[in-house]
Amino acid sequence: MATTETDTPVAHKHVPGSAFNIADPVTKLAHMIGGGSFNEPKYYDSNRPAAAVYAELFATGKIASVIVDQMGLSEQAREVIETAAAVAQGDTPEDLLVVAAWARDTKAGLKLRTTPQVLLAVAAAFPKTRGFVPKYATAIIQRADEIRDVFGLYRHLFMTSPKPAENEKPGRAHRGTLPHGLRKALSLSFASQSDYTLLKYNGTDRPTFGDVLKMVGGSAKIGTFLRKATGQARTQWPLPKAMFEYLVNGRYVEEDLPPVLAARKRFFATKDVAAVTPELVREAALTWENVVSHLGNAAAVWELCVPIMGEMALTRNLRNFEQAEISEAAWDRVEQKLLAVEDSVQLPFRYFSAEREVSSPRAKALMAKLLDRAVSKLADLPGNTLVLVDNSGSAVGCAVSKRSDLRVSDAGNTLAAVLAKRLGSRCRVGVFGDSLVWVPIDPEAGTLAIKKQIDSVGRREERSTHGALGIPDYRHGPGVGQSTETGLWFALDDVTKRKERFDRIVFLSDLCCYTQGDNGTATNCGVNMEQYFGKGATMQVMVDRFREQVNPTCRAYSVNLAGYGQSQLRPGDTRSHLMSGWSDKIVDLIRDLESGEPVYSVGDGVPTIAEPLPVLVIEVLRDRYRR
Repeated sequence: MATTETDTPVAHKHVPGSAFNIADPVTKLAHMIGGGSFNEPKYYDSNRPAAAVYAELFATGKIASVIVDQMGLSEQAREVIETAAAVAQGDTPEDLLVVAAWARDTKAGLKLRTTPQVLLAVAAAFPKTRGFVPKYATAIIQRADEIRDVFGLYRHLFMTSPKPAENEKPGRAHRGTLPHGLRKALSLSFASQSDYTLLKYNGTDRPTFGDVLKMVGGSAKIGTFLRKATGQARTQWPLPKAMFEYLVNGRYVEEDLPPVLAARKRFFATKDVAAVTPELVREAALTWENVVSHLGNAAAVWELCVPIMGEMALTRNLRNFEQAEISEAAWDRVEQKLLAVEDSVQLPFRYFSAEREVSSPRAKALMAKLLDRAVSKLADLPGNTLVLVDNSGSAVGCAVSKRSDLRVSDAGNTLAAVLAKRLGSRCRVGVFGDSLVWVPIDPEAGTLAIKKQIDSVGRREERSTHGALGIPDYRHGPGVGQSTETGLWFALDDVTKRKERFDRIVFLSDLCCYTQGDNGTATNCGVNMEQYFGKGATMQVMVDRFREQVNPTCRAYSVNLAGYGQSQLRPGDTRSHLMSGWSDKIVDLIRDLESGEPVYSVGDGVPTIAEPLPVLVIEVLRDRYRR
């Protein structure tokens, strides 16, 4: 196994203090990629002076801008690509595709879209991983539009022409040819899509499907590969002539026009919503965007769209349904469709976002019900769980996307609520910033109600009424306080002194906290932590003390919510796991990491998990996703 740590903490990249670097690129990649969408805002950025951070916060209340380089990449996005490249050139190159498949998995994985396509594009660029690209293509490229994404990403990252000199004429934007492995992967992805899905995601934004098809070509080798990969015999690869002509040239081949294109032609020939039937919409493989763009956003148009809308589209358009005043019968169909979804593809905080946007009791209750149902399907975690969730300034102040008002703390607080709802009285939740407040939770409440309670305690309620723990100056005020993360030390110190036995501790944070301090200089944002907790008061030391004094087999899970590349816990410890993401499926991954371990009773008969087995996150992912 590759070395997974530097033994000695090093300077933190973004704040005064220390942190662990993660030497093993596979571990680092799994630790980074789930913490936020690719190339989206980050609170801490080496290119953003502190003055600029505060200027944006005071002006807008959040960090939503993205500082990018000449390639259009943020500091964190570039680190993801560099880490992926290190995996591709390392001892276990296939792990890059394994991690990408996990990241894309909407049922048991991170439920990400763009980042997995980035990893696939990187894999196509390196000799050790290029051969795996066709094998993993359909696990990573799941939606038809992701064919365009991977193609565009590869060209942008690896085929961009250098800028011409001042007196030179500009040349082609991209140069070179696609690697054969990527051509095979894109061709297989085309061949695996239906006419419906290709037309559903057809568009004029570059690169188009036509751009990809022209570059992929239809060589004899590609045809031989596709026949073997699909088990089908076709005269034309990767697409039939009529579909090829429509996607590449926008031309209807009348003598060989498939029904879906004939229906599409009829739809775009009318602007009268009354002349458009639900059958025509389905036959023409139209998206709700196609229909609304062509016919407008009246109630009749939205009602026409409901039957063709998927889970995410319905959830994100609830407010549009309200504003258009769709009929009760249409609301019934919306509710029936959403309740019929067995395995949600949504990230948990999306339910919170949707519920916040709507006003009708019916829509709000539906979002709460759907989230509770998703939570009920998660794995149970035996024993007792401590959840500590970050509501410091960096977590509350950074938007999850440049187009969103949701914050990193919303993702973390929702995951904390998911754990509290699933585990009930066996879960204790603390929210931290300048202080630590234990959140009073009603186990009978719904997940969204628990999330709102965590928000209220963490951001608004007078902390002293909840017995806030912290240095004297930080025990009063609204919420937990956002200037420091010192409350986290008090959380671990409190459960250690009380001898509260937990089988696992789950940290939900952007990880720019509790890394600050080493022997003799343990300070956090100017606060001397050694004054309260002794020499070497780092988070690793605080976790070690809890294990020494309370439960030696306690596991620690560090869930990275923001994608920074360092760790507050020592990598390589068999009792600690570095994870990332906003997905509720992290609960299932925790259970997999703990599965197969014997359970025994100690002292007063309290069941506890035995000495953890040396299982790494990547080993579980290999079992799940290796092809």
